[in-house]
Amino acid sequence: MSNPYINQLIQSLSDNEIKIIEDYFQKIKPLFDNNEGELKELKLFKLLTSNKDKVIDDAEIIEKTETSRINMLKNNLLDKVFEALTFDKHITNTSQFTEYDITVFTLKKRLLVFKILLRTLNQGKTEALYELLNRIIDTAKEYEVYDVLTEALTAKKYLKGIRLGINEFDKINKEIIFYDHCQKAVNYAADCYYRLILDNDFVKSLSQKELDNHFQLSIKQMEIDYKKIKSEQINFYLHFIRFALCERKKDYLQAIEYCNKQITIL
Repeated sequence: MSNPYINQLIQSLSDNEIKIIEDYFQKIKPLFDNNEGELKELKLFKLLTSNKDKVIDDAEIIEKTETSRINMLKNNLLDKVFEALTFDKHITNTSQFTEYDITVFTLKKRLLVFKILLRTLNQGKTEALYELLNRIIDTAKEYEVYDVLTEALTAKKYLKGIRLGINEFDKINKEIIFYDHCQKAVNYAADCYYRLILDNDFVKSLSQKELDNHFQLSIKQMEIDYKKIKSEQINFYLHFIRFALCERKKDYLQAIEYCNKQITIL
């Protein structure tokens, strides 16, 4: 069977995702009225989604879609699925995603639009791009989306900083360095958290004293980072590690206090 992972992905889609993709096909249908390939993609999509528990082999796909170019057909369908799942209707669905998820998806999509328009920059687009970039930067700062923020600031540095002179250029550079540090600090805190909850071998390899020391060092570094950058993401992981340490020491009252504080952060 060619590219079986594509079959598996399509058959694992939720009802909501299937509806989004079907809507997408309806929207683009007028563009491909004379394109049989597009109709074959839809046929394959319906074949797979209507037989979720069945292994659909290439022979059946050839029969139902009336084409032998299976690899191309599957890859074209996969591209359409990926494109459909980035529609605003889907990525802003509050029943599927958290506010933070929606913000991250939206920021990354807007940053992509900025990059596309930048390739054909002219005087008529300049002010709109400045405004778009500023909105991305302001929202990324508010929600601590540091990877998008540093990328947007870098774009601002070259787009606007050069026009305004070396002082503005250096000022933006300092911001980039600071928020790059923020991203690394959040990554460190997340690593401490996931290492403890996922890596049983890591935990088992340490003695009681070594594990307590690991907790203390992690907490100390996160406290330093939180004091410097005031990231609520770090604060969340910090409270979890403190909670875990108190639990290990059987200091349950203190553990409950940290747990309650963690709930307020969420």
